[in-house]
Amino acid sequence: MEISIEKVYSEFMDASEANPDFIVDFFKRVGIFKIDIKSFNNENELRLYIELTWQYIRALYKKDYYNEAIDFIEARLLIIENEINRLASPKLKDKWFLDLFFYYGASYYRLKNYLEATKIFKDLVNRDNKNDSYKEWLRISNNYRYKIYLWIILIVSAIIFTSSIILIRFFHFGRNILYLEDLALIGMIVSFLFEYFIDRPFRKRKKKG
Repeated sequence: MEISIEKVYSEFMDASEANPDFIVDFFKRVGIFKIDIKSFNNENELRLYIELTWQYIRALYKKDYYNEAIDFIEARLLIIENEINRLASPKLKDKWFLDLFFYYGASYYRLKNYLEATKIFKDLVNRDNKNDSYKEWLRISNNYRYKIYLWIILIVSAIIFTSSIILIRFFHFGRNILYLEDLALIGMIVSFLFEYFIDRPFRKRKKKG
């Protein structure tokens, strides 16, 4: 069964609703993404397909269907990029196209797969190095990769801190062990501070003037 991309696009744009539930149901109903499309007839057809793809993956992301969003975009990104090159249409690598990578990386991020998220956001920043939002997502996803080490430092520091207090108060160890207590306390403080800066919400852009 052949489906006209132009017709689906027109029907979608004429729809009165734009919430994630409607969008997901719409594309499942029209079945455009159930077809294994390998090539496009022209640049305009590819452009409409990219926009429709963006609408669907964004709706999946908004509904917290992160695994489905990842599977969906992985099945289409290479085909889309190959067709952009085949049709010699580099201008189609615009915000619509780049945001496919954004929702791809953000979905991995929400699933706490920070390694994959960092790889995707790094590639995205290389594609558009002036986009501050992409850079911020890269920074935060990269920082989250190191949270496991922070927790290790925090746990070890807490054990040392507690042990030093017990050794001093109940076993009358020399006061020199306080150096370990101070070191453990510093480790906990550093871990908490770094955790705060990682978890801090994205900074809002300062308004000019």
